[in-house]
Amino acid sequence: MNRSIARSLFFGFLIILGCYWIWSHPVQAESSGGVVISPPFQQVVVGDGKGTAFDVTVTNRTTSDQSITATTVDFKSLDESGGVAFLGSEISELERKYGLANWLKLDAAPTIIPAGASKKIVVNLENREDLTPGGHYGAVIFKIEGDNASENSNSVDVKQVLASLIFAKKLGGERYDLKLSSLDPPPKLASGDQKVKLRFYNPGNVHVVPRGILRLKDSKGKVITTSLINQESGILLPESYRVYPVILKNIPVLPAGKYVLEAEYRYDGIEQTAKLTKEITIFDWRYAAFLGAVGSVSLVPLLLIRKFIAHRRRKKHKGRRKHYAAF
Repeated sequence: MNRSIARSLFFGFLIILGCYWIWSHPVQAESSGGVVISPPFQQVVVGDGKGTAFDVTVTNRTTSDQSITATTVDFKSLDESGGVAFLGSEISELERKYGLANWLKLDAAPTIIPAGASKKIVVNLENREDLTPGGHYGAVIFKIEGDNASENSNSVDVKQVLASLIFAKKLGGERYDLKLSSLDPPPKLASGDQKVKLRFYNPGNVHVVPRGILRLKDSKGKVITTSLINQESGILLPESYRVYPVILKNIPVLPAGKYVLEAEYRYDGIEQTAKLTKEITIFDWRYAAFLGAVGSVSLVPLLLIRKFIAHRRRKKHKGRRKHYAAF
């Protein structure tokens, strides 16, 4: 019997200790050479004046002079992951509605930037009557034509293209709004770190930055864990969807049952929040294994007690039979 107890304990705790977590760390790369631009993006506000001017700095970190040309294009959301797509001449009415390139003016003539030097490119945003209130989105594209090496050089001329994104907002009719359309947890939410996808929609006419808190609650409303929404300050363009992943960290091993995901959200610039909740079912095999191990350990004393009681009864019964036989 003692061997059976030891085996139950061993396998029970082996199951509990068998779980593990793999931690992933994002890898970031930093360029130490080439031609760089600053800032990579900027937000511009257009008021009642004729226009506004801002600049983009181009720095040549190479060892040779560089010739660059600059042009302007519109951009839109590439997909719901937050990427952008630059637009050509054929664009839809929705893309044209939020375009900006038509109102951006700059000197597109070739510019020579010496090795190790920087130059500011001035961009003028014209506030014409046809620039409607709300958000408008464009980019300044810099094409690196190559160095001034001679044509008979054996070096390979690699042309580099860089972009500086511009998020413009014209005052006098902007509409802000934000809707959370869905909460999508992983198919089998369990303990550890778990990623939940929040799909936002912006029905307004200007870009916004979603903010908020995501909570995991039990059926009684007790908060188990929380995480901030959009810690990277990702921008959501007007009339567009975007998915924001949120990591719920250090979720404990939970008993099987019903739980609630609650997102309380807003956008930058207001304090009033809205909420979206979703009921989910959690079944964590670790908790089931734990219950199995505890159950097996708890069953052993009961079996011993039952066996002891049965043994006493048999012994007592035999004593009575001997007593009756004596008479």
